[in-house]
Amino acid sequence: MKDIEIETLPGVILGHRNIPVQSVGCYVPAGKFPMVASGHMSVATASVAGVPRIIAATAPFQGRPNPAVIAAMHRGGAHEIYVLGGVQAIGASSITVE
Repeated sequence: MKDIEIETLPGVILGHRNIPVQSVGCYVPAGKFPMVASGHMSVATASVAGVPRIIAATAPFQGRPNPAVIAAMHRGGAHEIYVLGGVQAIGASSITVE
């Protein structure tokens, strides 16, 4: 996609601009029903887009991470993987480490 800017009426400018991100957090549900495809769809997409820091998190089930979900996140290109569920995982992925 290319940046586009069009003036449709005098003073009315429409379009879109691509702004790269430096970090992304991907949450892959895996409690009772592991969503392995979510690992592929979110982590692999960020990896292909060239995001330099990809954080992935998944919920444990009965105290353990789901091996298929961990494998999907790892193979997808996650740089950091956390076994942490819910809003806590989203909060942890927003922490910037310099």
